Amino acid sequence: VMGRRADVRRRVLSEDPPRVVIATVRSLLQVVPPQSDFLDLHVGAEIDRDQFVRWLVARGYRREPQVEHRGEVAVRGDIVDVWLSHFNEPVRIELFGDEIERLTHFDVSTQRSLTTLISCSVYPAREWCPSEEDREAANAALEQWPALREVFQPLVDGQFVDGMESWLGWLQPDAPTFLDIIEPNRELVFVDRHRLAQRATELLN
Repeated sequence: VMGRRADVRRRVLSEDPPRVVIATVRSLLQVVPPQSDFLDLHVGAEIDRDQFVRWLVARGYRREPQVEHRGEVAVRGDIVDVWLSHFNEPVRIELFGDEIERLTHFDVSTQRSLTTLISCSVYPAREWCPSEEDREAANAALEQWPALREVFQPLVDGQFVDGMESWLGWLQPDAPTFLDIIEPNRELVFVDRHRLAQRATELLN
């Protein structure tokens, strides 16, 4: 879900945005990082294997001996297997030196390549990857509310934990909502305004 949301944010801000975006009131009001971090890969492009893997790990991917779940990456020589956050099947990146020679989806059980790809986008495995400033803010919050150590200590240590995105608004009070991102030049259509307003009030309180 986080990978697909990042993809939608990128497309909304692009020069060719989607004509219609359907969203729940919760997703409209959810605080999100100001920008969607991503890489575009295509056959024939050059990447540094080790730098690419470090980029993935820094953005929430777990390095494993073999990819079995979404958000994992594995390296075998000139082959990088990664289950991208917005794909239903993992991707195998075959390198010749620093050049991407082949991109394919592959089957987790058999390890056999399936569909051949020409290109693919790579989004973080986490919607929010705390910066150094975020870690400092988490440390200040920990000193102010020591009872919330279980919440803030992993952020101070730079760890990725489930549910951490819900604390983004605490550490980045000016972080936008999805509504802030799409609102400026878009026409908004609300279905059942009364119920939406009720639900928005519940969420904000």
